[in-house]
Amino acid sequence: MNEYVINYNDSKSQKTLFFIIGGYAILLGLYQSVVQALNSTFTFDFFASLILVVLGAILILNATVWAARPIFVMNSDSIYVKMPNQKSVYKAEWISVREIALGVSYLKMSETDGKQYTVDISGLKYDDLKKVKSQIIEICESKSIPYKND
Repeated sequence: MNEYVINYNDSKSQKTLFFIIGGYAILLGLYQSVVQALNSTFTFDFFASLILVVLGAILILNATVWAARPIFVMNSDSIYVKMPNQKSVYKAEWISVREIALGVSYLKMSETDGKQYTVDISGLKYDDLKKVKSQIIEICESKSIPYKND
């Protein structure tokens, strides 16, 4: 099974646009601030151009380094769920899962160590929710993990 990733972040084209606009803002701000500094005229334009450089850098960092991570990653070896506005992160290997109960918007994962985890997936879109459940059923059948509807 291929890796199934759900990521509700900005699209690639939007990230590219942010990167281009941020780079342009940095270049324009640097040009203006250098010209003002060479003329020794530290007016409002100089400070505005410095602010433009900072805002451009923030825009680039927001599109690259500070971009949010995927909220759901599942492959044939493991599952990772980190829903927005939830503190808990669920990460498990399929080897350690003993049984799965599929609810309307949650998963109950019973692991081999006797612990039972309830994973809330209510933040997913309906189409993604259906795909996740079908992928989990497929994995359960291939790995002989018992599953049921809850």
